[in-house]
Amino acid sequence: MLFKRWLAITVFILSFIGVSLANLPLSLFLNETRLSQAGLTTTAIFGTLWRGDITGLSLGSHLLGDIHLKANPLSLLRFGYGGSVQIVPGAAKGQGKFLLQSGPALRAEDITVIIDLAKLGYRDPNGRPLRGQLSLNISKFHLQQRQDQFFCNSLEGDIASDALFVLGQYYKKELPVLRGTLNCEQGQVALAIAGQNQIVVIDINAEISANFDYMANIIVETADSEMQRLLALYGFNSDGNRYTLLERSNLAQGWR
Repeated sequence: MLFKRWLAITVFILSFIGVSLANLPLSLFLNETRLSQAGLTTTAIFGTLWRGDITGLSLGSHLLGDIHLKANPLSLLRFGYGGSVQIVPGAAKGQGKFLLQSGPALRAEDITVIIDLAKLGYRDPNGRPLRGQLSLNISKFHLQQRQDQFFCNSLEGDIASDALFVLGQYYKKELPVLRGTLNCEQGQVALAIAGQNQIVVIDINAEISANFDYMANIIVETADSEMQRLLALYGFNSDGNRYTLLERSNLAQGWR
């Protein structure tokens, strides 16, 4: 009898704490300062930890969309705050699950995101607007904060984009859709992307830091003279039929 009484009291206290925390304003925990540390800005944060909204989420001047958060009370049993997230178009649309834990650490899983590149306003090195889609399917993602910076601990996912295929249509060239994988390397997000068809073979290895600095090593092999002319126009260095380009920039600022 005494055990049941203490159990009931414990459940009541935990429920009271959970309900109290869930009704705290989301802006107490997620504010402009914390977002700016990740290179992001927003027009407003409102709602509660139970149900909250982040409107006008942007990376630099590139509007991504609005974020809807819905908490899962069971995340408290994992000593964190978690639930589901939905991205409403803007440039991006998607959904997934998240868990914020002490450390602090961010875990996410079952994430699907589709980005309309035209809405981001990026331009390629020749000034042409980037068009097409970028799709991400992430089974798990773990970020850990150390000394005010986030580091990629683990990441498993796939990436695909038809941006090069769409660009090829402008130049009347059939270029491939690019596909690849996502993982972590030395605390950064690493991408390995490739595509090929009858006239070209493309390999891209890129790294993206927590503040969205990126470096991409691009290798293209082609014997097509028109393709070789276009690659030279885009700044590639040639060694026979092998063309290389090293890109460095920040995604919040643009292509270069």
